[in-house]
Amino acid sequence: MRLFTFILLLCLSLAGFGQNPVWVNTDKRMINSFIKSYKTDSVNLDGFFLKPKSFDTTQLGRNYYSVDLIKPGGYISIRAKYLFRNDTLIAYKINPQMPDEPELIDKYKLWYSELFEFNDSNETISVYLNEDKWIEPLEEYDGENKISDQSELFRHFFSIESGDVYGYYNGWGGLHYNRALFEKLLPELNTELIELIMFSKNPISRLQAFHYFVTHKSEFDNQTEIENWMNEVLKNHPIVKCADSDIIGRCNPKEKLMEYVKYD
Repeated sequence: MRLFTFILLLCLSLAGFGQNPVWVNTDKRMINSFIKSYKTDSVNLDGFFLKPKSFDTTQLGRNYYSVDLIKPGGYISIRAKYLFRNDTLIAYKINPQMPDEPELIDKYKLWYSELFEFNDSNETISVYLNEDKWIEPLEEYDGENKISDQSELFRHFFSIESGDVYGYYNGWGGLHYNRALFEKLLPELNTELIELIMFSKNPISRLQAFHYFVTHKSEFDNQTEIENWMNEVLKNHPIVKCADSDIIGRCNPKEKLMEYVKYD
């Protein structure tokens, strides 16, 4: 009995202090491989990521689409989001993970430091290709581009990372991510900024702006112009993810928008 207890305590002790050397070595090789790929070809990354599957692609409308990519390791993975227009790469964002294990932080920071910087929470700071394109409005926008003057929240909401589900409640008593961001952003918005959001590359953010316009038309001076743009966007818009619960489906954005407006 004493021997069993000793072995059990020894195993628990080793589990608390041990690291999986195979995972650590896998991560080190992956980080080194990414940095090498980036330095060899910072645009295409020398084929570092696996070829995406069809469900990793999100159609954004207006000839844009995004692709989510991941390279899994041991303790960590390296993720990327690519933005394309007509199959031409426009921009990307690379998000490398740090391990959750505190004892590994310094080691991983050393490996990453050849390319990446870190914030105060020891998280890697993302690397971009054409970062300005990430939050640039659609080409049809002919107003004054004031995005750089806006808050971090506005810039995030305007980007393609602000959620890909159109809907209100998520089934757990809260709002879906994009809708929650929009409601948080509302106090700092005016009609000019609402109209600017109608030219976001994120179709869900565009829909939020269209919804606001349809339900607050009297606030806008150029109603005809906005209606023409909204109809143009929605005419041949790809199907989007939508949900009013925790079950996410697919819907026609124009039909869903009109449904929400009807019951608003």
